[in-house]
Amino acid sequence: NILKKALLRKRLPNSLLLQGAEGVGKNEAALVVAKALNCLGKRDDACETCANCKAIGKGNFPDVMILEADKDVIKIEQIRILKNTAYLKPMGRGKRVFIIQHAEKMTEEASNSLLKVLEEPPLSSHIILTTHKDHLLLSTIRSRCQSLVFSSISREDITRRLLEKGYAAEQANIIAMVVGGNIRLALEMNWESVQSIRQLAWDLLWAGLNMKGAASLLY
Repeated sequence: NILKKALLRKRLPNSLLLQGAEGVGKNEAALVVAKALNCLGKRDDACETCANCKAIGKGNFPDVMILEADKDVIKIEQIRILKNTAYLKPMGRGKRVFIIQHAEKMTEEASNSLLKVLEEPPLSSHIILTTHKDHLLLSTIRSRCQSLVFSSISREDITRRLLEKGYAAEQANIIAMVVGGNIRLALEMNWESVQSIRQLAWDLLWAGLNMKGAASLLY
């Protein structure tokens, strides 16, 4: 709702930081914002049916760039490409959007390079950072971004989604309890792995009641 109101009023900040636990939809939300800023059908959301929305969803839209970690690191070379592109006029009628996923993986050099763009953001571009470890970002980067905190998905919502996928009620409840608010993990897990985790939890519980058993698990 906050993002939709900002889009409708054309007051979306040029620098956004979407933070929250893993699997709560930060990257998906960032992509929807990118679509909305270039959507041909709506002003405050993505219609998901126009040519621009479809192209962005397939990763084939020239004004939207997604930066991901290369060998678990976001390098300065990636940020330099962002900098060289951010000040160019968009090729379409919308906005240029740069989504930096897992922004906490930026090297110190990359972070300092990005900081220069955030200090003087181009009006025609938006930079969206996503992270579940915002404390690892430079404080100067955090201070120059409008931050939105995503709450963990409730156990009830995860259970309902799993029931829609065809899980039995008992399975859905157990998976929702195990994943700790991470709906992506819930949708990716198979029942066999959940049973293994559940058995390990029981083993640890019983070992805790038996010091000799606990020692055998630790050693």
